[in-house]
Amino acid sequence: RLETIEQAFEEKTNAPDYARKLYLIENALFGVDIQPIAMQIAKLRFFISLLVDQNVDTGRENMGILALPNMETKFVAANTLIGLPGIKNGQFVLKDRKLEELEKELNTIRHELFNARTTRTKEKKRKRHIEIQEEIGEVLVQNGFPNTMAEAIKEWKAFNPNNKADWFDPEWMFGIPSFDIVIGNPPYIQLQKAISDDDKLKYADLYKNEGYVTFERTGDIYALFYEKGIKLLKKAGWLCYITSNKWMRTKYGASLRQFFTTKNPELLIDLGPGVFEAATVDTNILLIQNKKVVPHNMRALKLKSKEQITAPKEEDTTLFKHCTNDSWVILQPEEQALKNKIEQQGIPLKKWDLNINRGVLTGYNKAFIIDGETKDRLIAEDPKSGELLKPILRGKDIKKYQPEFADLWLIATFPASNINIGDYSAIKNYLEAFLPKIKQEGIYFTNSKGKREKTRKKTSNEWYETQDQIAYKDEFEKPKIIYPNMTKYLPFVYDKRSFYTNQKCFILTGNQLGYLTAFFNSLLFKYVYRDNFPELQGGTRELSKIYFENIYVKPLKDDNLSEKFEKLVSKISELSKKSDEFRELNNQLNEVIFKTYDLSSEEIQQIKKFKF
Repeated sequence: RLETIEQAFEEKTNAPDYARKLYLIENALFGVDIQPIAMQIAKLRFFISLLVDQNVDTGRENMGILALPNMETKFVAANTLIGLPGIKNGQFVLKDRKLEELEKELNTIRHELFNARTTRTKEKKRKRHIEIQEEIGEVLVQNGFPNTMAEAIKEWKAFNPNNKADWFDPEWMFGIPSFDIVIGNPPYIQLQKAISDDDKLKYADLYKNEGYVTFERTGDIYALFYEKGIKLLKKAGWLCYITSNKWMRTKYGASLRQFFTTKNPELLIDLGPGVFEAATVDTNILLIQNKKVVPHNMRALKLKSKEQITAPKEEDTTLFKHCTNDSWVILQPEEQALKNKIEQQGIPLKKWDLNINRGVLTGYNKAFIIDGETKDRLIAEDPKSGELLKPILRGKDIKKYQPEFADLWLIATFPASNINIGDYSAIKNYLEAFLPKIKQEGIYFTNSKGKREKTRKKTSNEWYETQDQIAYKDEFEKPKIIYPNMTKYLPFVYDKRSFYTNQKCFILTGNQLGYLTAFFNSLLFKYVYRDNFPELQGGTRELSKIYFENIYVKPLKDDNLSEKFEKLVSKISELSKKSDEFRELNNQLNEVIFKTYDLSSEEIQQIKKFKF
């Protein structure tokens, strides 16, 4: 059939590619998007693609340009993630002769409408399409199917360019039950986000009952698109998406990673920062087949520059032999080999006798974090104030081995402490100046400048208390490791001075803290584990607990070695960072870590030559 079409168009002086494109558009290509304008743009793009392969003849009617095809039933505006009402798990089976006849006629109408050239023919075919929708709805009701299903089919307005359907079903809309290939760039929207400013309904509420195994309330909508896209494939069909790469490491991505293990992930390309300048998040491209394969043998590649897109090297590809729901971290082959060696010697931190806690969330730092001058004034007014005033570090104050204390102090009115604010008159008077802003009611008010503001979120806490309970408050008084929750440089501080921290930090308490501080600050840690932490824009890493507790570390069995690390780390924390002694001791700590993990000279050079 295609050869006949090509010959016909050659005789009419149109390029053969016109016929090829026309055939492919009608028989092979389909599109869906929730925004009607997106579908209009898609159709326009196809129109232009056809126009460029038509030859202009000024001596013929309309300059020899053939009328463009009608694509209303090729590109539809609909909510892809919601199926036809009344169908559970995407299953619909009805053997009815009348229905089969109507479906067959509907497919014929779509073909005739696609090729219709006159306005009269188009309107006739569109009218019949709508009539068939009505008749299909009646047949469904007669066979006991829900009225919601029948009404959805009857009310779908395929020919209204501004209309979008609240559901999507390829068989009813395209006459195609499944596809050989699905490609796309799904949206990136947190499911906890409200659908609109005026609507309390969240995306999670809209999709929670749609049967997605990848659904996580804290997750992102693109995870559901992955699952939907694969479900739309024929057996052994292929899906290729470009999305945010957060699913590779996040906790909410575990269910999506688990879903992928039931298929055949073939190729994963992690696009590093700067590969796409316009991208607001780091992205990845995944090619996956709708087929169960064990082991997976997925090829993985992490791009570090734009040039690698056009000329990726096979030697830079890593082979994932056993994909699980654990984080998917792509390293160069030599990096992966060294990481395997380190992890074989260690155990994950979540199995150590350690506690990891977030710093203090006050809900309004302007009131609860004060400078040294204010601290001194409050103590002068009431010496008892000193019981509640604690030195505090922020995320940006944490540097390698050493904090940079900015003389800031926390008013530690934790709910878990059951404080009677009347016993601290100076602090009570100070905090009252911030009312009603610091009330924990979650309501709006008009401030002294006539502007609308909102109080802290609604909790059961008193107005003078911090927003979080801080039941682990005693952990701040213990020796601990402090590290920022987001950082470019992965700095860690061993603190014995009872610093508190804000919510931009984590604290780690337990045993072998001197050794752990040295390991976390080492070149080895950065080389092996930097990619375990999601990379945000600008090269910042996210060190959340869910990633950190899965780091493998070799426990020390030698108490003398543990004491050695304790002394060295305590000493380096007291030195000037600009001094030669600091640099020498830092190098010494790196060498002791290398020796602890039995690294060869080649492996040490491999680490040292890496550009962090």
